[in-house]
Amino acid sequence: MSGPTYQEIELFLINEPPAPIRQGIRPEGIEDLARSIADQTQLQPIGVVRDGERFTIVYGHRRFLALQKLNDRPARALVFDSTSEAMLGAQLAENVDREDMGPVDEAYWFAQLLEGLQIDTTRLAERLKMNRDYIEGRLDLLRGDADVLTRLRLGDIKLGIARLLNTVDNPVMRRMLLDMCVNREAKVHTLTQWIAELKATGRLQRDEQLAPPVDTSGLGDVESVKPIVCAFCRDNDEPWTMEPYWLHRHCRKAIDNLIGQRLDESEVNRG
Repeated sequence: MSGPTYQEIELFLINEPPAPIRQGIRPEGIEDLARSIADQTQLQPIGVVRDGERFTIVYGHRRFLALQKLNDRPARALVFDSTSEAMLGAQLAENVDREDMGPVDEAYWFAQLLEGLQIDTTRLAERLKMNRDYIEGRLDLLRGDADVLTRLRLGDIKLGIARLLNTVDNPVMRRMLLDMCVNREAKVHTLTQWIAELKATGRLQRDEQLAPPVDTSGLGDVESVKPIVCAFCRDNDEPWTMEPYWLHRHCRKAIDNLIGQRLDESEVNRG
């Protein structure tokens, strides 16, 4: 297989990547990069593969978006024979454009390399000159809870929290703990304590057959995720003491009204 060839390609001939490695691209970062390119020209080429008469980006997506902002010059590009070779040729550090890749970005990157190169993690570690356990740890994120992965990508939780949450087998308790971590900005030691409390009460091993499925269709939108709270006191303290149950929507409204009345009456009595 021959090496890449250097070309300058008009922007309108370039397709954006079908599945960008970077799951979260900051608009302000693109603005900064565009100003840098305007001042110093494009110092690093993007990596592309041929797609008929066009080209598809494999790496350098941020540089391409910055060039679109300027819209006054072609893109300097390395044209590779295959997507997998382009991804490998990018080198992990070079691909981030002076911004560190997040763990979710790395997880997708490794998964795409494994699929494209048709090799195992041992061979991939050798070719990238990286630790195999590091690669496996990132891939474990893709094998874990999808909601945890989304929150990690959004920056709502840290990597240590995500790893710990993925050790919780009970999906209902895991969802509740995830909610607690997001809304209380919990640290690893706090989550460890919560998990210990749940284990002590047997809740992690309990078969939650009555638990309704959680609707996570809007999880990518931070505003759409509402915290899990107690239906009576409206607080989310001591999540290990909460019980899931089935309830009709119209019944829930009636119970909410009754609870509200009782809470109002208790406030009057205390006053």
